[in-house]
Amino acid sequence: MKYRIPEEENVKCLECGSPMYGRKDKKFCSDACRTRFHNHIHNSSRNIIRRTICTLNRNHDILENMLAAGCLSIDIDRLLAGGFRLEYITGLRKSRAGHTECRCFDIKYCITERKIFNIARIDRSELDL
Repeated sequence: MKYRIPEEENVKCLECGSPMYGRKDKKFCSDACRTRFHNHIHNSSRNIIRRTICTLNRNHDILENMLAAGCLSIDIDRLLAGGFRLEYITGLRKSRAGHTECRCFDIKYCITERKIFNIARIDRSELDL
């Protein structure tokens, strides 16, 4: 096995940039640098997932509060002003009446260009498990 001298090949750690000695195929100077490097790579995808789930939870809370208040329809402008994000849903299908039906976890609603209506909890028989 050939060992390299950092000055000859100018080989540096991918995480901290310090010169490396040892195996020719070595990429990191230590286990700590290797772990930090891979955590940086995977953190961005974890953050996307975390933000998506937070937004879905916020949408669900808004719908939950509307159900608790007995409000079964609302103008989209008012909904958006309350922090609702229309593009974050957990399901989409056509209702029996031909409307677009969106789902946010266990709550469903129909949507048009101007309002959402028929806000209701999904029956167990309707769940796609």
